Amino acid sequence: MKYEKESVAGEFIKMLKKLNEINQPAFTPSSFKDAFKKHVGIQKNFNVDDQQDSQEFLTVLFNELHNDLKMENDGILSEERSIIKDTFEMTVRQKILCRSCLNENDSRKTEYILLAPLPAEDDISLANCLKKYFEEQPLDNTNCAVDGCGSQSRTIILEPLELPPVMIIQLMRFCNDGTKNNCHVNFPTRGLKMNKFLDDDDEDHQQDSMEQQEEFDLVGVIVHEDTSGQQLLKVGHYFSYIFHSDTNSWYEFNDSIVKKIDETIVTKKR
Repeated sequence: MKYEKESVAGEFIKMLKKLNEINQPAFTPSSFKDAFKKHVGIQKNFNVDDQQDSQEFLTVLFNELHNDLKMENDGILSEERSIIKDTFEMTVRQKILCRSCLNENDSRKTEYILLAPLPAEDDISLANCLKKYFEEQPLDNTNCAVDGCGSQSRTIILEPLELPPVMIIQLMRFCNDGTKNNCHVNFPTRGLKMNKFLDDDDEDHQQDSMEQQEEFDLVGVIVHEDTSGQQLLKVGHYFSYIFHSDTNSWYEFNDSIVKKIDETIVTKKR
C-alpha cells in the first residue's frame, strides 16, 4: 500500500501514529488539516474553517483516502479496491417499480454511510429506523420511462446485498428546514442483527453468506449538541463516545477533554 507522505492519507496515518504515541489527552492535527485543505478543500470547494456536517465530511474524507490508498494488482492500481472500501463500503440493491405498468428497474449502488430516517415518534428503536429505510417508499416528481406510460406512481425499495466489516449509520435528525429532530433513539451496544434486512434470494449474498458479518457491536457514536437552544443544523458542537476494547470501557472525547463514562450515558444521549 503506497501513498505520498504529504497526501491526506499520509498525514492521516501520521496523525493516528501520533495519537497512539503521545501520553496526553489531546492532539492538534494541524498537518492533517493543512493537507486536507490543500488536496480537498481548495479543489472541491470544501471550507475546512467552517462547521461542516459530520456525515458530509466523513464521505469526502473516505473518498480522498480511497484515492490515496488504492490497492495494486500485478502492478496496476485498482479503482475499486482500497482498505477504505473493504472496511466501510456496503452494496445496496435499488428497485424502482412503476405501479401503473409494473415495469421494474433493478440496479446496485455502493455507499459508506446508511442514512436512517427517523419516524415521527418521541421514543423509537434503531431497528424501526432501519426498517423504515428499507421499506418501500414513493418516488416524488419522477415519471416512468416506459413508452406510453409516463406515470408518476413509482416506488423505490432498498435492499442490502453486502454489509461491510464496519458499518456506519447516521440518524437523519436534521429536517429540510434546518431544524433538528431531537427524539430519543434506543439502540443496542451489542448484537445489532442485520440479517433480517438482507436479500437471501440474491446469488452473490448466498455465496458470501458464510463470510459476511450480519451482527454488529457498537464501538463509537458521534454526537451533535446544539449550543443555541434552537435545535438548528448550522450551529452546535460535535464530540464523540468511543468504546475501548482493551479496558472494556466507554470514553467521551470532547476537544481537549477525554474522560471515562458509563455506558448508560451513551445509550441515553439524544
